[in-house]
Amino acid sequence: MESWHDFLIALAGASGVLVGLLFVAMSISLDQLLKAPHLISRGAGCLALIAGILMMCCALLVPDLGQTAIAWIILLGAIGLWGVVTATGVRAFEEGKATYRKQGIVAILFFQLATLPQVAAGIGVFLVGTDALYLLAAGFMIAFIVAVLDSWVLMIEVRR
Repeated sequence: MESWHDFLIALAGASGVLVGLLFVAMSISLDQLLKAPHLISRGAGCLALIAGILMMCCALLVPDLGQTAIAWIILLGAIGLWGVVTATGVRAFEEGKATYRKQGIVAILFFQLATLPQVAAGIGVFLVGTDALYLLAAGFMIAFIVAVLDSWVLMIEVRR
């Protein structure tokens, strides 16, 4: 796990900053977001996605974790995160107007792409060891891409 230390530190810092920035950006655009309740739900999913990465990174930085503890941290964190972002994605889909249904489905799919590799990583650490952490890294990178895209929608597109 020592070889992943710097990576986890970098992700914890970056995700902490992104959570703060997204929270401020949503607060600034709150009047426009309140006119479109589906965007509030989508923003909640985006915040959860980045906060989930922050929490998992912090938990994985605890010293002297064994393989089983690492696997449980990832698996439980990823399943919880998957549940939250899926629920917020479905809620955004249901709250959105019919004209936004396609975007709602795409948002749900993006949330799945961001979280399912993390779930697979948790299972993989149980089965093959810490080599499965590369799946976690891929899931985290996809999650950052999804969060940046959603942030763009929440900060810029909402003002059009």
